[in-house]
Amino acid sequence: MKRHIFSFLLAVAAGITSLNASTAAFKRIWIETNVTYNGEKGIMIHADFDLNDAKDKTVECQAIFYASPGGRALRDLNGKYRISPSLNYVSSSSFFKAKTNAMDVDDCTVFIPSSELHLKNPRKYRIYVKMSVYTNPGKTGEFLVDSDYIPFVVDMTDQAAPGSRFDFDPTQPKKPLPQKEVKKDAPAPLPEKSVTPAEDEPQYDKKGRMKPRKRKVFIS
Repeated sequence: MKRHIFSFLLAVAAGITSLNASTAAFKRIWIETNVTYNGEKGIMIHADFDLNDAKDKTVECQAIFYASPGGRALRDLNGKYRISPSLNYVSSSSFFKAKTNAMDVDDCTVFIPSSELHLKNPRKYRIYVKMSVYTNPGKTGEFLVDSDYIPFVVDMTDQAAPGSRFDFDPTQPKKPLPQKEVKKDAPAPLPEKSVTPAEDEPQYDKKGRMKPRKRKVFIS
């Protein structure tokens, strides 16, 4: 009997949790470059989304920046705009507290200085950003929604130049990630050369000096 009562209580608790689960859906995202914010030049990302069942919860709008869609995230070098202490991905977030259970968040803004993307050379870069929304961020937080990889261009040649705007429609289906092209008639790769113990032994010249060993270089 006690087992049935305990199972019933668990089912009721699960039902209450599902009823209180928050949801979100992006409606519009746009990006502005060369924006001045708090005295710094950078990128401002705007997100318009519907938010439901999140009253009194802390909401996080998070942006992570990538060199290519589905590729590696840009690496943080100074700890100022980092997704977490253990992950050095370039990221920026903004937070607010939901006031009602049905909200139209028409302009959640996330800013990052251009210098914090750690782009070394003074040229134009095509960068991708992925937006996500969470409630009560942390170990007990809820992931609500994320966007596709959104491209925009950062001009590092002239920070005083007029900025640009890039609009994105998140209601469209997400684009499939690019796949590596495999050529049908490509020759089969050569088998790796096996190294015998003799080749790995040190070699000496006529004066008894050890010859320098050639090292293989692997390019990833």
